[in-house]
Amino acid sequence: MGNQVYRLTTPRSDGEIPCHQYLLVDELSALISLGTIQMVDEVRESLPIPVSRLTYVVTPHFEGDECGGLARLLELAPQVVPVCSHTCARQLFRFGICHSSLIVSDGDRLDLGALRLRFIATPHVHQWDSILTYEETMGILFSSDLFMQRKDTWGLPPEALMAEVVEVARGIMPSPRALGQALEKIQELDIKVIAPGHGRLLTSNVESYVSALKDVAKS
Repeated sequence: MGNQVYRLTTPRSDGEIPCHQYLLVDELSALISLGTIQMVDEVRESLPIPVSRLTYVVTPHFEGDECGGLARLLELAPQVVPVCSHTCARQLFRFGICHSSLIVSDGDRLDLGALRLRFIATPHVHQWDSILTYEETMGILFSSDLFMQRKDTWGLPPEALMAEVVEVARGIMPSPRALGQALEKIQELDIKVIAPGHGRLLTSNVESYVSALKDVAKS
């Protein structure tokens, strides 16, 4: 099959904006975000590979739309290894969801074959245990709830899309200081695409979105 990246989009039963999951397929495979327990069967059926070939599930933070279905997935595919921060792994253990996560820290890497993941610790950016994932060979930042959009932004002009990204960040980022620190790390990366957990991919003028959120962090 070769190394490939897929985006899956799963509707939410509560009517909120759908969740994206990103599957990276290489010698090993990794699913970035999983979704709620209500989404697991649809996600599994949407995978372009058998669930038995899934190696890792990257959990950006401990929240229902990121890992709510993890216990169910591990029943279906016990070989899967969750990848997450130390704080998230502690939550998964104490809730009885998983006893053997792969814990990653800031700057850690995970090779899937030709594809290489680097993890960026962003604590207290939306949640206290947050990490982001950067695929180094293609320059894709899987940004979870950072740079997300809540409205249906398909077809919006660039300035309206930017306004939505900024408005959401103002509403859900609890610590301007933590946001600023995260954006300093992000600016060091050679990002070609920002792939958020909700909303449109950001594929052009990536630096302008980073700069806009730096202004949010300063306000």
